Amino acid sequence: MANKSLVTVALGLIVGAAAVLLVHPPRKPLTVWVIQVGDANGPDDPSHISLGDLEMQRTDQVEWRAYKATNLLYIEFEQQIFQNMTYQPATKRYRVRCSGGVCDSDALLSTAKDNVWYKYSQGLATSTNSAIVWVDGRIIINKGN
Repeated sequence: MANKSLVTVALGLIVGAAAVLLVHPPRKPLTVWVIQVGDANGPDDPSHISLGDLEMQRTDQVEWRAYKATNLLYIEFEQQIFQNMTYQPATKRYRVRCSGGVCDSDALLSTAKDNVWYKYSQGLATSTNSAIVWVDGRIIINKGN
């Protein structure tokens, strides 16, 4: 009798978990937008980008890549709109996760507002000892998804 109860409870848990996943599937990025910073004509110029102002959905994420893999890339926002951003006291902005020539937005925070243009700065440096050259970019989050 105890084994039957244990099996019934186990089956109930499995069915319950499956129902939760069907009703609330894990959120995956709808699109990962890749923005190349710099190009063949200006590999060290952050104003040369593959996408202009970006319109994204709430489930989208962004990956910025330096055209020249040896360049260091930095993406900083005036407001904290993505998870895992870190405050930069020197610039008074929030930086997305960056490593070498690649930066990732991570998921949007629930506090990010729809239909608002968020200004960010993208910076390139040719080495850790060189000055960072900054230019502005913009992202808008479209309501939906």
